[in-house]
Amino acid sequence: MEQETTPANVPRSPFLDRLGISAVIFDLDGVLIDSLPYHYLSYRQMMAEAGLPVSEMDIYLREGLGTPEVLESLSEEKGWGLTAERIGELTSRRRALYQEVYEHRVFPEVPELLTWLTEAGYRLGVVSGATKRSVDLCLNQCRIEGGGGCLGQWFSLVVSGSAVERGKPHPEPYLKALEQLGLEGRQVLVVENAPAGVNSARAAGCYVAALETTLPRPYLKGAQWILANHAALLRLLRHGIE
Repeated sequence: MEQETTPANVPRSPFLDRLGISAVIFDLDGVLIDSLPYHYLSYRQMMAEAGLPVSEMDIYLREGLGTPEVLESLSEEKGWGLTAERIGELTSRRRALYQEVYEHRVFPEVPELLTWLTEAGYRLGVVSGATKRSVDLCLNQCRIEGGGGCLGQWFSLVVSGSAVERGKPHPEPYLKALEQLGLEGRQVLVVENAPAGVNSARAAGCYVAALETTLPRPYLKGAQWILANHAALLRLLRHGIE
């Protein structure tokens, strides 16, 4: 039997169709855009100014959390005793520094991946812990290198950290996305890169593929599929090969 194609004659994903998946949702930082180094730089500078040392792993292990939640978690772990007011001040400073150092870098394989999924008839979304302002900037204002437009052109659904009361690892962000799509978790594949996002998507009942773009395999074991990079994700979706 020949593989099903769309009206544009674009082959669909046998992997997704076998599982009954009709939508793919992506995290933003570390999945669509190579932004984690800039997040770490902004945290490191902000924390240095405050006299609070922080390591790269301190930040990467908390990827997916909003800045206040990252600071609350670090304060609890390291015994800093940060007050809510101080966390608010540090959050504002961190976000300002991030805007200063940030360079928009979309992972090279992402445009090809998103174009193929769209043309093959799958619905695409973004669920991010970042603020609405940051997400809008990355999706709709920053251009893709090479004249490919903006990332936002591919997504019919966007849920930012500003849209939920409880962010990742709570399932609320993905439950909100499922509600807006009118789908059940078993009909959605989520692509994540950190424990908070993996746990959030799994708790919402979604399938999860995790990329080792930020953290190695042992930190991503909650996902059903753990892939080295975007090229491996493309192989899995196109050919079912991990």
